[in-house]
Amino acid sequence: MAGIKDIITIFKTVGAAFDQLNDVRYDKAYNINGAATQQTPFIMIDSMPDFNTVDVNAGADYKATKKQYKLKIFLYDDYYIAEQKVKPLEEKQQEMQIIFEQYLGEVQRYLLDSSTPYSMVGTSNDGFFGVKDYSNKTFVQMSQSITINAPLSCATGTFNY
Repeated sequence: MAGIKDIITIFKTVGAAFDQLNDVRYDKAYNINGAATQQTPFIMIDSMPDFNTVDVNAGADYKATKKQYKLKIFLYDDYYIAEQKVKPLEEKQQEMQIIFEQYLGEVQRYLLDSSTPYSMVGTSNDGFFGVKDYSNKTFVQMSQSITINAPLSCATGTFNY
């Protein structure tokens, strides 16, 4: 059955092939913000996705045929104080935006070109902001919400009335 595990595997596969990223994680922000050292830039997919079943058949079984996962995806990078002195924030944002767009574009291409049953059906840009200030750096992130469709092969189960 297609599901979140397979979707995360796709995101990790694309991330491992992209030389601009150091890692792809399925986690919560508080686990990342509290860590003193990180290999950046990296992608984090929030481990609490929204989930819906859609396209319910109107026949006798009323089974759903599709699942939708709304994923919140983050790109994290360092913005050290030394870097801040020579590189304005807008330049750092532009660099991160390029990496993020390249990664998400490749995820979409992978979904379209591979034999996976998934499709990316929507994105929304949620902005850029600083997350955690360590002693000599600022941890910054960019985020995007993405909706992924997955097939649903739902069995009816056994009910004894």
